Amino acid sequence: MGYINGIKGKEVQVIKKILFLTMALILGVLAGCTENVPEIDGFEWKMESVQQGSDGRYIFCSPEMSDIFENVEIADVECVASDGKITVINNADGKVCEGNYRIISSDAKSEIYEIIFGEKTGYAVCAMTEYDDGTRKPTFVMNIGEMTVNFSPGTDL
Repeated sequence: MGYINGIKGKEVQVIKKILFLTMALILGVLAGCTENVPEIDGFEWKMESVQQGSDGRYIFCSPEMSDIFENVEIADVECVASDGKITVINNADGKVCEGNYRIISSDAKSEIYEIIFGEKTGYAVCAMTEYDDGTRKPTFVMNIGEMTVNFSPGTDL
């Protein structure tokens, strides 16, 4: 066997194996650090709450959240998105608001979108939210105009 920079051939093979296993371990650990990022078009989203931007006060909440929020108007609102189109539906009165979205940023934990409804442009983010008890669920938060709307998944699409 020959020498490579003063190291015997068998030693080179052992070093290569160690480097390969180390790289495989590092990649495995890094892969475990990423999470499945929910996408805007992956769910039929149900509105949980709406906050007013000027003072952060809650102005609407879903029927399911009415025991948490006091003195807030109840609203049953859904949001669906597909192929760059986003639709918000008020189930109480049937009003529909349609707009467009496009992804502007993505990383291992979230996707950020630009959203446009008529003359108003805003931003939205989809990510996993982890709660104090360790449970996690997809979350979609939209900020447009003077409102921030928080959605949770209704049904998978």
